[in-house]
Amino acid sequence: MKKKLFNVIFYSVILLILVLACFGLFYKTTAKPAFIPFFILFATYSGVYVSLIRERTKVGIKLPLILTTFTVIFTQLSGGELFPFYFILMLFTFILSNSKIGFGIFALVIACELLSQFARDSTHLFMPILKLAGLGFFTVIFERMLKGRDKTEHISTMKMRTKILRPQPFDIDKDALLKSVKEKGASHDEFYTFESAVGTLLNLVYQSFRCNTVGLFLKEEGNLRLKMHKTDRVEMKQDGTLISEGTLVGWVGKTEKPILYNNFSEGSQGLGYYSLNEKVGSVLASPVRINDICEGVLAIDSKETDAFVYLDKERLSGFSRQISFILSYARARIQSNLTASYLSTLYELSNTMYKKLKKKEIFDFLINTIGKIFAFDRICISFIDEEGRFGSIQRCEGEGVFEENATFSLEESLIGVLVKSRNSIHFTDLTKREKFINIFGNLGGGRFKSFLGVPLLNEERVFGALTIESKLSSKYRDSDREILSAIGSLASIAIEKALSYEKVEEQAIKDGLTGLFNHRRFQEILSSEISKGKSLSLVMFDIDHFKELNDNYGHPAGDVILKGIAEILEKWTKGMGFAVRYGGEEFAVVLPGFSKERGANLAERTREDVEKKRFKIDSKKIRVTISGGVASYPEDAVDKSTLIEKADNALYKSKELRNRTTTAT
Repeated sequence: MKKKLFNVIFYSVILLILVLACFGLFYKTTAKPAFIPFFILFATYSGVYVSLIRERTKVGIKLPLILTTFTVIFTQLSGGELFPFYFILMLFTFILSNSKIGFGIFALVIACELLSQFARDSTHLFMPILKLAGLGFFTVIFERMLKGRDKTEHISTMKMRTKILRPQPFDIDKDALLKSVKEKGASHDEFYTFESAVGTLLNLVYQSFRCNTVGLFLKEEGNLRLKMHKTDRVEMKQDGTLISEGTLVGWVGKTEKPILYNNFSEGSQGLGYYSLNEKVGSVLASPVRINDICEGVLAIDSKETDAFVYLDKERLSGFSRQISFILSYARARIQSNLTASYLSTLYELSNTMYKKLKKKEIFDFLINTIGKIFAFDRICISFIDEEGRFGSIQRCEGEGVFEENATFSLEESLIGVLVKSRNSIHFTDLTKREKFINIFGNLGGGRFKSFLGVPLLNEERVFGALTIESKLSSKYRDSDREILSAIGSLASIAIEKALSYEKVEEQAIKDGLTGLFNHRRFQEILSSEISKGKSLSLVMFDIDHFKELNDNYGHPAGDVILKGIAEILEKWTKGMGFAVRYGGEEFAVVLPGFSKERGANLAERTREDVEKKRFKIDSKKIRVTISGGVASYPEDAVDKSTLIEKADNALYKSKELRNRTTTAT
């Protein structure tokens, strides 16, 4: 409101001064008013200034008007005769106005002064002719000065562009870059020169067009968002605001065609980037293209109608091309640095993962590293059985996670497709798929859109899969697919190494025939549990008449019996204790937290199951029994060797009667 009031007062004063400046024509030396010259001069002044007021966004009308007014007043006060001062003021006025239209104003003022002087005394033509000659002389000088100034400005602009686009030192902060990529997807990263260079360019657009607002809108995940802007309004929406396709800017982004409206009647709400309804008279917008693909929109607006001309479309398109170049340059720069950072990360990943020997350690490190590079809502590591029919979840973190070791069918699942193809898979929106929409088959896939999966494979087969998912569509790009594939290759080697280590470790602590822990591992487990100071029970078993069974049926039959009894022991101790092949036909069970009574009950149920079982030897089914002895810590013994001795003594008593369980006394 204050600004509008100021403009009204300003132009009213200017008009009043101009009328007073022309008042000299009203009275001639004959003291008779010259109405016709006065009205011609007044109408000419009014027409010129009114037209310039409408075009003030282009020529900066206030400064030329002020200087012109002072020129006219000084000339009138000097009687119109001190022409040297007159031309000096004209020179400064023209230089400061920086406009050819401004020169037309001053030429008009001189013409009016010549007319005024001639009206006063038509017999003395020397001074008017001299002034007219001076006008022609200064016209040539001013034209040359204008060309020189344009050339200087062009050189200055080129220097500025060179400075803006000059390559920056290769001093990248890898962690900051990876964080930026993770958060923004690297679609239009404000990194290195992009933000500063485009910001400078937007300032040039703002000053060149003298508009109310200039805004840059870039596409992210297929939608236009306000990326950067320059304005003198407080009603602008924040950077990052989503722009609807129903707005004028959204229409330009969709049709990829520039537009020019010099009588925009929809108001600021039709633009989409003003939070309040502002007066908008003219709008000019141009698409920003990269490789013939529309990546955004550059738009400007003005409160005045007819603020822009057709040539301004070409000017704005030129600025759009500059932004396209800067954006392409920034992307190439980012991609180059990302590649270097990723390679460095992969090197660190390989070095660290190969030092891990445990599968869990590798999973922890792998998920932590991927989390630094990619933004995801869920990450899963799964293994595939040797027949390629089922998979099992080994590790899953994020939203909608599965339990460890949860199994799923590969049929009608994305993991199954991945296993068959032996290649990485990338989908931008799973919800649009009709087939293989479930990532983990019968387990389901969750409400995820973006999917990126890579196989874990060795020379023989695909033994697993590494997958990441996001609820957002188009979250991952082909470059991300390549990076995750590289990580998957490193992970495959590290995981396979860990599995081999676990297999060797298992062979070192387990009995090769029965799969139970061996005697060495038994000693370690018992020592560890006793050191905890909590109660436990130890059960010792021995197969009755085992030597006779071997003599009658052979050692292969003895192996069958040993395996069968081991299966029964595992069934009863699973999740509660540790079953061990103590040696020969002897077995032991360590039951942490069990009292002697509970230990004896479990031993008795085990003995009964063995008694009921029939072992198939050749074409015969034979019956086998076992005897057991139970001792507890600290009730029967306070150290490991004594506890074993007490359990063994109880077993010896059972062996005397066969097929029974005895507790230590």
